[in-house]
Amino acid sequence: MKYYKVAVDAPLLSPLTYCSEDVLSRGQSITVPLGKRLAAGIVLCEDTSPPTEHTIKPITTVESEYSTLS
Repeated sequence: MKYYKVAVDAPLLSPLTYCSEDVLSRGQSITVPLGKRLAAGIVLCEDTSPPTEHTIKPITTVESEYSTLS
């Protein structure tokens, strides 16, 4: 399991951490759970020290039709 910092399409001050079995690249477009809805997100980097005080949710989908942002 890998952990990633994700910029989520929501008014947040910092990135959120999500997990995935897949190896993802910086700039990949993804969909993640946010509250009771799904939100678009962009992978910022791998999170080598994920927070342990919260349950880390899995990335829902990896958008393959869009190219990686660089």
